[in-house]
Amino acid sequence: MREIKLLESLRHPNVVHLQEMMFEKCISIPGILLIVAFIYMVFEYMDHDLAGILTHPQFTFRPAHIKELLRQMLEGLHYLHHRGILHRDIKGSNILLNADGKLKLADFGLARHYQKHRPNLDYTNRVITLWYRPPELLLGATAYGAAVDIWSIGCIMLEMVTKNAIFPGHDEIDQLVRIWDVMGSPTSETWPKVTELPWWELVKPQTIKPERFRDDFRKYNNSRTLLTPSVLSREGLNLAFKLLSLNPERRPTAAEALQHPYFTTELPKPDRPTG
Repeated sequence: MREIKLLESLRHPNVVHLQEMMFEKCISIPGILLIVAFIYMVFEYMDHDLAGILTHPQFTFRPAHIKELLRQMLEGLHYLHHRGILHRDIKGSNILLNADGKLKLADFGLARHYQKHRPNLDYTNRVITLWYRPPELLLGATAYGAAVDIWSIGCIMLEMVTKNAIFPGHDEIDQLVRIWDVMGSPTSETWPKVTELPWWELVKPQTIKPERFRDDFRKYNNSRTLLTPSVLSREGLNLAFKLLSLNPERRPTAAEALQHPYFTTELPKPDRPTG
């Protein structure tokens, strides 16, 4: 019911539109009163989901396409966060596309309203599909905000570049290890509040691992001409690094990300994929 009420209140070009609700009630079985109710949610038609497109062996997004799809994701997310709503399950299968290249955030089963300025929050940390779950939730945080969705967007951005999940963990511990391996292990300087998280002492890294994000993804920044732009430009690499900041307080908001030079000044300009 929470999902239905949320969807009925949302109207944005980059959020899936709930068009109609249908109810069916069945009463049957002789001699036994049995009432079964079915609820159907009718949404606008979308041709694809992002996860399905990324698994297609012969399809690759051009740099301008990646930029445009990321822009639409952030526009939809900015709308949700401005309305005080956390999505809490952003992943490829919950990002829908139509043949005209329009993108919509979908599946609000884990979404909820949140209090932006209350320090004593107590939300569940068992949200967001593991591969897209930020480190603060993996470390047991129950007081969190919009930054958890921003981390997921950072994962999706790089997944559009590489066509593979960047942190494909097998469980929560393995997920943290994979994050530390790429982003470096947190320290009191880079993430001052990390030691206050409930599970830090149980799963903290035993050795300090250096950040190797730029080394790992620099190979996608291999062009210097406008005729053959790199899949991940210098500004794109910079934005992805910010979206995946270990410290949630250092991640940009969706509105701030939309003002990054990756969108505002760098070429090529965003271009909608079609087909």
